[in-house]
Amino acid sequence: MSYSQQENNDCKCCTCEPCPTSLKSCNTCTDTCFKEFQMLPKGFKKEDLKLEVGKNSYKVHGYSSMTCETGEKCSFRVEHERQFTKNVKDVELKEEKGHPYVEGKFQ
Repeated sequence: MSYSQQENNDCKCCTCEPCPTSLKSCNTCTDTCFKEFQMLPKGFKKEDLKLEVGKNSYKVHGYSSMTCETGEKCSFRVEHERQFTKNVKDVELKEEKGHPYVEGKFQ
């Protein structure tokens, strides 16, 4: 086995285990990559969200109906846009322990 076969991948995006009380403490942004958990109403799932990727940005938006604490049906609409100074690539919407996040690399 040779180490020269190792991919040139400086992206060391963290995985938080166990999930912290504040998801923001899980966010990473280095020179090569980013991982950002989305602050959403409780009950939102990855399937409720859509991801749009621009040259140097991403936008997450979605809509979900769920039962609120009062027992009534509530509808939530979310939209979050993030701009970077560098161009982005390989941007994906993922989920960890039920918490959606966006992960990608910088060009």
